[in-house]
Amino acid sequence: MRSQRFHTGLVATDYARYPAPPYLGKGWSLQLAPVSSTFPCEAFERSNGRRYRGREVTISAPNQRTAERVASLIHGARLLLEGSNFSQLLRGESSSVYPSDGYSDLDEFLKKQYVWTPNVPFACLIAAKISMRRPLVYALAKLRLSYEIFSAPGMALNPSSSANVRKSHLPEEHVRLAYAIVLANACIEELGLRVPAHPKKPSWINGDWNPEVRHEFDVTLKKSNVDLSELFSWNVRGGKTKLEERRPPRIIGKAPWNRRSVRDGEMHITDAIAYVGWLRSNVAAHTAKHPMLKVLSIYDVANSQFVARRLLMEKIGIWQLWGSE
Repeated sequence: MRSQRFHTGLVATDYARYPAPPYLGKGWSLQLAPVSSTFPCEAFERSNGRRYRGREVTISAPNQRTAERVASLIHGARLLLEGSNFSQLLRGESSSVYPSDGYSDLDEFLKKQYVWTPNVPFACLIAAKISMRRPLVYALAKLRLSYEIFSAPGMALNPSSSANVRKSHLPEEHVRLAYAIVLANACIEELGLRVPAHPKKPSWINGDWNPEVRHEFDVTLKKSNVDLSELFSWNVRGGKTKLEERRPPRIIGKAPWNRRSVRDGEMHITDAIAYVGWLRSNVAAHTAKHPMLKVLSIYDVANSQFVARRLLMEKIGIWQLWGSE
């Protein structure tokens, strides 16, 4: 089938740091092409004495529908790298593409879609890799939607600038936080990394892991490239809530910045995954558990999203390159 070329408006200048394109996805490819000469693009950067002019990400795909899916996948990969919804798109808005054979409106398209940010080539490489496996495509889609429902900017989570963001008094915000957690957990489940327990084989016995379940889970995680020795940073802010009374997180060490209302610590990744699943099943999903739902915080959402983000990055083999920096 003949491929068509589509414009995205995504511009990169840091492409010298990454493998040279094309980047091959499932039935499509990505190139970095010179920006249209009729469109004034001043993006450039200097590296090792050379000047790198901005290049636009273009998609070679059999049709526009495929190209739109690719653009959406690249956008999701950019959010994955960022760890929040920094997007120029509105919630629920899809990424647009422009066919190369329709140059009459290309400049107008570029004016609306022009985006120049770091690490665009890396996002393209991630999108190409994820496209090869449908469960990864849907895992990324669920995490993206979780970010779109709610995600906290990095400064809000930084204890040096904001020790504890107060909980909302609005029911709508409680539901928003809850369903961001539901989708983060859905991402984890899409990766096949849910705790392998059921009523006849509970995950907990007398307040601790069922050894059989823990062993099976550890084996599954290792097969997905999850590093069990790397602890997970868990945000705990403010005074104890009904959630902690019901099930306190299994913190095994305090964070260096732990003080007063900042009670952050470290957890085993298995405990972190189990806690996200517990939040989903016992607080966020189904009929609202009002006393606990209203004490959900932005930190509960961030913890859940960061767990899903790390697992997806480890699954595709980029966590050590990016996420743990």
